[in-house]
Amino acid sequence: MYNVEGYIRETLDSLLNQTLQDWEAIVVDDGSTDGSPQIIDRYAANDHRFKIVRQNNAGLGAARNSGIREATGKFLTFLDSDDIIPPNAYELAVKCLKRTKSDFAIGAVDRIKNGRRITPKWTALVHSAEKIRVTLDEFPDMMMDIVACNRILDRKFWLAAVGEFPVGVAYEDHRVMVTASIRAKSIDVLSDTTYLWRIREDNTSISQRKNELQNLLDRVKAKDETFDVLQAEASESATNEWLTRLLDTDIPLFASHAISSDQEYRNHAAAFAKKYVALADDSAWDNVRWHQRVKVSLMSENRWDDLDLFLTRLRNNVDVPGTQIEAGSVALDLTSFDFDFGFLPRSRRILGQRLTSLVAQISSAEWTRDGLRLKGYALISNIASTESDEITVELVNTMSDSRITLEPVRRVKSELASRHANEAAFDHSSSGFETLISWNQFQTIVRDDQFNMKNEWHIEVTRCNGPIERTGTADTVLRSGSGGAFVQGTVPHEPYSIQLHRHKKTFSIRFRPIHAELKDLAVHNGELTGRISIPRSLSPQKSEAPRAVRAAGAHNQETSVILSPANGIQTSVDRSFTFDGLKLSSLSESSRLRIEFPDGSSEAVTWGLSEAEYKFLPGLLLKKSPFGLVDLVSGALSPIAESIECDADEISVRIRYSSDNARPSSCTLKSATSSESIKGWIVEEELHDNSAILKFNSRIRSSSGAALHGIFSVFVDEVQVVPTVDMTRDFPQGFITDFYRVEASRGSAPAGRPLNLKFSAPLTDSEVGSWNQKRLRRWYQRQAFPIEDNAVLFQCYRGEVASDNQLAIHNELTKRRSGIVTYWGVADRSVLLPEGAVPLVIGSKDWYRKLGSVRYLCNNIDFDHFFQRRQHQAFLQTFHGHAFKSMGKTFWASKQLSDHQIEYEIDRRRSAWTTALMPNDESIQYYDKEYKYTGEYLVAGFPRNDSILNSSKMSAQSRISNFYQIETGSSKWVLYAPTWREASVTGAWSARMFDQLDLDMLAESLGEGWTIMVRGHGYNSREEERIQRSASIVDVTDYPEVNDLILGCDASILDYSSLRFDWAITRKPMIFFVPDMEEYFDLRPALFSFEESAPGPLTTTTSQVVEELKRADDYALRFRESLDVFNQRFNTLSDGRAAERVVNSFFKGIL
Repeated sequence: MYNVEGYIRETLDSLLNQTLQDWEAIVVDDGSTDGSPQIIDRYAANDHRFKIVRQNNAGLGAARNSGIREATGKFLTFLDSDDIIPPNAYELAVKCLKRTKSDFAIGAVDRIKNGRRITPKWTALVHSAEKIRVTLDEFPDMMMDIVACNRILDRKFWLAAVGEFPVGVAYEDHRVMVTASIRAKSIDVLSDTTYLWRIREDNTSISQRKNELQNLLDRVKAKDETFDVLQAEASESATNEWLTRLLDTDIPLFASHAISSDQEYRNHAAAFAKKYVALADDSAWDNVRWHQRVKVSLMSENRWDDLDLFLTRLRNNVDVPGTQIEAGSVALDLTSFDFDFGFLPRSRRILGQRLTSLVAQISSAEWTRDGLRLKGYALISNIASTESDEITVELVNTMSDSRITLEPVRRVKSELASRHANEAAFDHSSSGFETLISWNQFQTIVRDDQFNMKNEWHIEVTRCNGPIERTGTADTVLRSGSGGAFVQGTVPHEPYSIQLHRHKKTFSIRFRPIHAELKDLAVHNGELTGRISIPRSLSPQKSEAPRAVRAAGAHNQETSVILSPANGIQTSVDRSFTFDGLKLSSLSESSRLRIEFPDGSSEAVTWGLSEAEYKFLPGLLLKKSPFGLVDLVSGALSPIAESIECDADEISVRIRYSSDNARPSSCTLKSATSSESIKGWIVEEELHDNSAILKFNSRIRSSSGAALHGIFSVFVDEVQVVPTVDMTRDFPQGFITDFYRVEASRGSAPAGRPLNLKFSAPLTDSEVGSWNQKRLRRWYQRQAFPIEDNAVLFQCYRGEVASDNQLAIHNELTKRRSGIVTYWGVADRSVLLPEGAVPLVIGSKDWYRKLGSVRYLCNNIDFDHFFQRRQHQAFLQTFHGHAFKSMGKTFWASKQLSDHQIEYEIDRRRSAWTTALMPNDESIQYYDKEYKYTGEYLVAGFPRNDSILNSSKMSAQSRISNFYQIETGSSKWVLYAPTWREASVTGAWSARMFDQLDLDMLAESLGEGWTIMVRGHGYNSREEERIQRSASIVDVTDYPEVNDLILGCDASILDYSSLRFDWAITRKPMIFFVPDMEEYFDLRPALFSFEESAPGPLTTTTSQVVEELKRADDYALRFRESLDVFNQRFNTLSDGRAAERVVNSFFKGIL
């Protein structure tokens, strides 16, 4: 542990939350100088399992060696002080090792950044399926995973076979973990995730400092030492697999850093690549990804300019290489990629089996009169799918490898295949198939002399594309549809149930004996009566008749009644028994039906009713469990969804429910990731008892005013609604409403598989998803569109609002000239648009079409990399704030882009913009410097500020009050508007809210009469986590017009954003809360002095903010002079007529 006070609590808490409680933790303080030592002291004082070792700073290797010397347990593992252990990780590994006696176990790893989990490609490869008691030679792919901390090792094995970590170098774990893998007699490779490896937001970890020469040298040393061990002790297959990892992962990590580094760094990087390129034979290259092959090859030849050009092309090219089949191999077809690949030998263009593996998935499993009908897809990665490819499907016994060929295999279209594969160069929609496991085949299995119920059966699929044949197991079941419902079946005329389940991501079938089967059940006068049959062939040991039937509930609550032989329906196959008198009032809310034998044993009763999966009785719901057992639910509504329909305005869900005494009174949609809840209404059906239709307005927004986004579960009276299996046949099923795309799916929850609705942009099935977007972008780039002369496409940010300069220009333009068509790019159709505007959902085919056809484009950010301005188009770039923070060349250089990549980014903008809008003359110098812009500058002021001068505080407050249901009254309104921080970024366009200002303390200190309006940055608006509303705190992040907030609020708390330039026009008090100023400008330097352009007090604590707000009345006197200077410098064109000047100049051709 070294200086991790921001992370160590979460790490230690994850230890305390382990389901395995028998552990000791040796916490090695490696000379920390922050607050970490005090934190671990408190944990050790409260829990004796923590033992602290302190030493002078010596590095991670020395710290781990100190911990090993102190350890006393049977097993040994490592935990870095900023990472997290999932709750059951150690229990899973230890149980496995105790059973197998292997030397160590390796679990899967997820990376985490800002709370989000990412599964690395090497984890998916190594840990896709569990492999027990294997050796390195048997499974050389494990060389792709050489992380230290996801291993749980036998301590005696470690001490005898491995020893200590190297000291004083980075990457100290590489050699020792490979050594452990070589010397282990057996290893358990787990498919469960047992380690969460953090990507630090502040970029301070060792693995994030690859731009440093010493980091590169340490990596080279670690790899050289590891290779020496491999040559001395490992097999050729293991060494080749390690070389594959080196070429695919380790060496390319330094490519971009080498381009932007000095010659010494480049020389070492080139030597690193050259050495291992020479050592790698063709088989080592086979499974290296294509772009990594190019990087390493260019590095090894010292071709840095070519590498720079390739990385630039790679970053921005919508085309990717295809493949072609040559001499029985799959070879890269690089002709579509704009780069000269003449240096790449043919042997490095061949793709191995891992890169061309079979991907097979079961999307639905349905019991029919003929058997089990399976639907799914099977594709070969990186090979175009065709309808002529042959697909065969077999049912395979995992223990004996006996096989049953399933016929016929019918080919069907599968849009899911292309979407899930997400391979831009390949259309896999012809990869779908349907097949059947017949009842006769199930009977053959259970009647076989070698039949063993412990065996499982998998679906194995083979696909042939000419000479290329690949076979694989149908693995990841689509859990959101009927493929994840796992409804049990019964082998006809045989006492076995057929159970479908998901085992380690694999679709599996197993057989279980039927000890008793429910044939009939009814309710009379509050009592249950029914009939149960017992197969004779499975109960010779139960020669005595069963004694009773009981309903076994939670907390050992049970009730039972005596069984009696059923007259007249005994057969040679089974025995029938009846029961009555089981009182509903004695049942627990949820219980399972079981039968008792005279010897005291009992067995669960299997579903044998004619109904598929549930049956409603007066006051009772019978449910078929996932494994085909009989569950009784009494005293609750138990809502079951039978169908869903969506139109432009409403979402309708038809349900059945079990209670006779109570009717459902409310229905809601509840977000899976936030506290958002949407109320609906209920329509009772007159034609059917115990049924209703739940209605939800599909034109609704969230409580913050933003569009609905993400997954919502359906609830009736606080009980989750569960869909029937029949309903899920076509799940996930998308509907287009007036505002959104609503996708119905089956979710996952402790209470069952709830009905989920996912709200997103209203894109069609042919538009939604990454693969469809890549296809549409290629179409846009290659298509010639007819010109729309009198048309303008406006867009703001990512389309969540129609505001900023664009709105002011739109209003002025349409006021001045009728007949102009104004399109708006929007994130969804809930966005409030000005009258007459035509919404275009960003990413839709219509949006791409208009992006290429309209005469005028007007945006406040850049369109994405695929954008190509046509010759007939004029593009007005208005920007979304005053130039202040690093941008363009300076910003990209801080992100370590090379000179060539920076030049590409500059050229992209110069070729896109025809006119750049400037708020004042001073701004021109910044764009000249940062973008080398040579086009037209339009110095007209920002049109968005016109409304600040042309509207009133009262009208603005009225609009805000109506939007958020706030009483205006005499309360003072304070706008708090922090910008986003680099360290809080969670995605390309999202970030967590800056939280150093204590809002609760601020509200309490100000007291009654103050309302705090919290306005997060646009990046914050894309996060689910929001400020909780209270009597005096309102989250206005999603309010569509920021100028209303500027006008309506009495004072502001700002920081480094350009909002201060707009606020200064009002001359109202502004306070700057800047506790992280030095850190902020280290990461994002300013173009000019912040202090000299911040006309207000600079504060660093909440108390100081409170003090300044309370003396806001003297702000005008204190800062009058600096405010005058500020406005004279930046706001001379903020006169209420900027939009008029812009329209007169840029749009003069259509006025």
